[in-house]
Amino acid sequence: MLSLEKYLFYLLVFSLPFQTRLILFQWGSSSSFGTSGGFNEYQAAFFYFTDFLIALIFISCLWRAIRTGSFGWRSIFASHSDFLLAAFVIIAGVSLYWANNFGLGIYQFLKLVEFVWLFFYVKNNFAVLNLSHALWFLFSSAVFQALLADWQWHNQSSIGLKLLGESVLDPNLAGVAKLDIPNAKLIRPYGTFPHPNILAAFLSAAIFIFYWFYLSNKKPYGRIQISEWLKFLAFFILLLGLFLTFSRLIIITFILAGVIFFWLSKRLGKDDLIFKQRRQVLLYLSAIFTFIFLFLMRPEMFGRFGQLSLAEQSVSLRWLYNEIAALMIANNPLTGVGFGNFTNRMAEFLPYGTSLESWAIQPVHNIYLLIAAEIGVIGLFFFLWFLISVVIKTIGSLRLSFTLERLTLLLITLAFLFIGLFDHFFLTLQQGRLMLWIILALLTAASAHSTTDSTQASEA
Repeated sequence: MLSLEKYLFYLLVFSLPFQTRLILFQWGSSSSFGTSGGFNEYQAAFFYFTDFLIALIFISCLWRAIRTGSFGWRSIFASHSDFLLAAFVIIAGVSLYWANNFGLGIYQFLKLVEFVWLFFYVKNNFAVLNLSHALWFLFSSAVFQALLADWQWHNQSSIGLKLLGESVLDPNLAGVAKLDIPNAKLIRPYGTFPHPNILAAFLSAAIFIFYWFYLSNKKPYGRIQISEWLKFLAFFILLLGLFLTFSRLIIITFILAGVIFFWLSKRLGKDDLIFKQRRQVLLYLSAIFTFIFLFLMRPEMFGRFGQLSLAEQSVSLRWLYNEIAALMIANNPLTGVGFGNFTNRMAEFLPYGTSLESWAIQPVHNIYLLIAAEIGVIGLFFFLWFLISVVIKTIGSLRLSFTLERLTLLLITLAFLFIGLFDHFFLTLQQGRLMLWIILALLTAASAHSTTDSTQASEA
């Protein structure tokens, strides 16, 4: 039964980017925002293919527990951080009392419970899920997404993968993320994600996983074989896909995290010639590929990075969302407006005379402000305390045993939490939620397990 769960989990990790889903219900319309109404992603309920896989894992896990008579309650609440997370979930549930749209709130709360359960499942089954195998599935999925991104960029349209949930992409379609350059509008690739920024976060994580696996290979470095060239090609494809998203924040975050990774990883190679050689090759390749992409894409990069201003739509909307969140928090500091109800209550806090298109009705692009606005500052306090406790515990474990596994997972987690200051998808969209809760589970488990470096078994 555990073998079945492992394969289901591997399939879940590979399927993480897919938007394949059914729309279960839609609440209201956007007419109160000054538009004629229309579908809104954040006021609807969905059942995703990945929800189906999580349900199968849950059923398999439950059946195994019934057969063995062991439900593992002690392992669920085995640490201080587990109780903090439970407190956060309870406060989110209580906040539903103040939700205007109770149905939407219940749906979003059930989604939170689903992913918190997944967090505990991955954390408590870390030793048997075979982390290196799971992350190879994630890496393979990321290469596939990067290839799709390249295809979409060259086509400047979607490529017909509706079954996998590919968004309809067209430069003239409202709400599609575009790159404005003189005399042209170019779509930014999505892969099968709902937005290029989420694709960029996924590809960034996959690149760091490649770093981890490649440096963990203990084979002597000699003549470069075909398998080695294929790995470099996969790395090239991932990095190209990342830069094609033109996600300013995530590209900058990736570069900074990469500098930190190569700086801190030096201490692992003091007495290891093979590690030193591999690290040097990886550092040079990263720098060369990055320079090539920045040089070849310099007109697009300048158009995206060089003309950032408050007048830009993405910036002005983020500023507006922040103002709305601040007003919500000021009016409901302890209770919030109810879990999952930010978009439902936005119209009450819009400046007079302001209207929004249906695609622009989105949560505040800051997961911490979003939590405070929806469930109050006490809920935010427990969420932050939970995150801080996980990070501090990992840093403590790194001091005891400095491993690539822990370093990589910590940097990915910190990058995600930093990105959360400027975007909401880690708490609001299926793919973002999967990324956040799985990486938090892996980090928590890795910091708790005694290991020299579990990735040494991988043959990257």
